[in-house]
Amino acid sequence: MSTFYAPPIITFLVSLNLEKESFIRTTATMYFLASIPLYSSLIYHGLGNFYDLLISLVVTPPALLGQYFGTKIRMRLSNEIFRKTILSILIIIGFSLLIKNL
Repeated sequence: MSTFYAPPIITFLVSLNLEKESFIRTTATMYFLASIPLYSSLIYHGLGNFYDLLISLVVTPPALLGQYFGTKIRMRLSNEIFRKTILSILIIIGFSLLIKNL
């Protein structure tokens, strides 16, 4: 549920044909801004609690490590390969959603 807005945002940004660094910065900013009302709403409706905060703190270091290695890999990719990779991931997500709903 926390990333239900991800595929539309990514699809839109891919269609703009942004350079990979602009794509990453814009995606990160949009996710951050979209998460504020999402998490506020979850807390307001009683769906977030202290246990969720603890889990988030535990998984933050692995996420930062993954971000570090992802940045290293991204620096080695050309813009075209990066774009094709993003499109491939979107196709996989689409097929996954289709299969789950059949």
